[in-house]
Amino acid sequence: MRPTNRRQILGATMAAAAMVIGGCSGTDSTHSTGADTEVVPVSDTDPEVVMGGADTAAAATSTSAGTDIENQSSHFDTEDLAYDESDVVGVSLDGTSAAADSNDVAIDGTTVVIGAGGTYSLSGTLADGEVIVDAGDDDVTVILDGVDITNADGAALAIMNADDAIVLLADGSTNSLTDGATYSFPAAGIDEPNAALYSSADLTIAGDGELIVVAEYNDGITSKDGLVFYAGDISVMAADDGIRGKDYVIIEGGTITVE
Repeated sequence: MRPTNRRQILGATMAAAAMVIGGCSGTDSTHSTGADTEVVPVSDTDPEVVMGGADTAAAATSTSAGTDIENQSSHFDTEDLAYDESDVVGVSLDGTSAAADSNDVAIDGTTVVIGAGGTYSLSGTLADGEVIVDAGDDDVTVILDGVDITNADGAALAIMNADDAIVLLADGSTNSLTDGATYSFPAAGIDEPNAALYSSADLTIAGDGELIVVAEYNDGITSKDGLVFYAGDISVMAADDGIRGKDYVIIEGGTITVE
């Protein structure tokens, strides 16, 4: 996907507005943005950007206070949202089973694995399962069109391998991603994915739908690369941090509420 460059001058006040959005103290906070883009960069001393969590205020100040950030690079371009309807792969979730109209989607009980790049439209309910993206170096768009995914012992949606990933909220849809209070990892020393919505790749969340993320184990939405919010009504309830981005968090639009 084509990178874009943006120039932002961030003081402590703007950094706090972009990063301090509720947290595990139990207070609710809502952040919405219109045409103005807010860029939360990562400093040399603070390796990740956190939104929500007990240490958020201190992190916001140390990350961006008095910093002139030039040409903060984003992985996202609006052209990334374009796709051909005829190429969309439908994935139907039905409680304890799932079905797809492509061999690029592997289904084992309630585990759905997207194994190639492309655009995939998910709908329905997965009572105790997960959706995994393992697409190598390909770009993947996952359309959530009225999904309710619950995983008792892991992430609900885990993008493990991709170049860039987009989670697109279908217009007018309501979507829920919920994890459990404990995770089951495949081997000792492995502790990822560790969020209800997890991505190892650059992640963009867009679309005019609603996304509710309930994270009982740890973080709500995590990207181990860049994280862009372009649109959507997003609510996050997390045991630890609501939103975490390793390289940057860019808020271009939408409404974000973190509890």
